[in-house]
Amino acid sequence: MQKSGLTSIGQVTEVKDSIFVVFDERSAQFNQFSYNNVDVLSTSLGTRSHVKDGILYGALAGSAMFLAFCIELVDLGACGFDGATIGTFIGTNLPFVGIGALVGFLIKSERWVPIPIRGQTAVRFQPTLNMDFAGQPVFGVRVQL
Repeated sequence: MQKSGLTSIGQVTEVKDSIFVVFDERSAQFNQFSYNNVDVLSTSLGTRSHVKDGILYGALAGSAMFLAFCIELVDLGACGFDGATIGTFIGTNLPFVGIGALVGFLIKSERWVPIPIRGQTAVRFQPTLNMDFAGQPVFGVRVQL
């Protein structure tokens, strides 16, 4: 929650018609806020790890490593779509996937979502960066109502 440059993170303890009271965990004191003075009100959905992301990035790194070796060995006839090559692909990826999952497990992030405040519009602008099909960056703005 932000009020005139002040950020307060804590538990809402009392809600009235025009104000609410927050127990700030960092300063261990109660802060009183008027709805009119609050710019942003958010709630935490808790922390999460990034195991799935780690697995994905590990698999991509392992696949890139396998492809680099395969490109070097294709002239020798050692890289085809036979059982040995598929086994090598899986064996190359497993350590990368395991390391990626471990790193993803260790990385935690907290997810915050905005709460609409009475009398304020709930429009939010968020810059975006994506890649088009040709691999070129595409800049944009996402508008949430």
